[in-house]
Amino acid sequence: MHDVIVVGAGIAGLTCARALTERGHRVLVLEKSRSFGGRCATRLWNGHVVDHGVSCFTIAESTFRNALELILTPGDLAELPHGSIVRRGQAQLAPVGGRQATFYLRSGNNRLGKALAQTVDVRREHVVTRLGRRRSAHMVDDLPCRAVVLSAPWPQTAELLALPQPPAGEAPQYLPNLTAFFEYRGRFAGNSGEAFARIDPGEHSGLWWSACENHKENRVRGERSVFVVHASLEFTRKYLESPPTDYLPVLRQHLEHRWELDSSDLVDTFAHRWRYAFVREPRPQLPPLPAGVFVTGDAPAGSQLEAVWSDGRATADRVARFLG
Repeated sequence: MHDVIVVGAGIAGLTCARALTERGHRVLVLEKSRSFGGRCATRLWNGHVVDHGVSCFTIAESTFRNALELILTPGDLAELPHGSIVRRGQAQLAPVGGRQATFYLRSGNNRLGKALAQTVDVRREHVVTRLGRRRSAHMVDDLPCRAVVLSAPWPQTAELLALPQPPAGEAPQYLPNLTAFFEYRGRFAGNSGEAFARIDPGEHSGLWWSACENHKENRVRGERSVFVVHASLEFTRKYLESPPTDYLPVLRQHLEHRWELDSSDLVDTFAHRWRYAFVREPRPQLPPLPAGVFVTGDAPAGSQLEAVWSDGRATADRVARFLG
């Protein structure tokens, strides 16, 4: 029997599992997909390495930086130039107007999930369908354990726990997002040499975040420019259930206007749908859970990478105390 089963191989779940494994507990992580890191996601597309989840991140605490440097390949952590993110025409030092430096991983931001998983027992492509009890053990499907850690998005976690739908405003609020890649001929096409990313906070723009991956070292091959677009919330809600052929041409028009791109240079496009992309309102105090069941990740901590990593560590401490 495992001491702990962690559901979900996102950053919080893997961080929690790794910390408990290092303390000598027998831990198993169950992940429904083939990849690690959850929304810290990277795709190899047309030979280019493209971050289509977490595009970049900040580091506020030395403990997070020290942990990254301990598990990552030396030199993989890289800093974007200050002022490389533009919001309404004004350079910013961080994606949300903060003052910290902004970072990425040269090999792809999903490298963090892979690094965290190196010392953890992970079973991929396992979709958890039920939680229960058998005598003194928790059951995750047919697997017994002493404690369970749930790191999936809260709507999926609540469904597994068979929790009643809470009143509006009492559960973490998740926002969906439509993400798209656009490949153009030419290196640093249009005005992309001026900035890594541009934020358009207006709901009616179609774009919320657009970035040129060429600013990340060794990401884009040949004489090409690759752009990642995260659509605005209004646009996403309008087209969430639509085929990409319905909305990619519209996003393309917004992108080409914003980055002064020549439409004749378009090479290829790709679309991805995130149903649970961001947490607008995390809830540190979640509904009461059964003894031995814990929740970690963006539901209590929010969507920033450092925040979910920290919550994974804190959850490991709580689980260790429970296990004694």
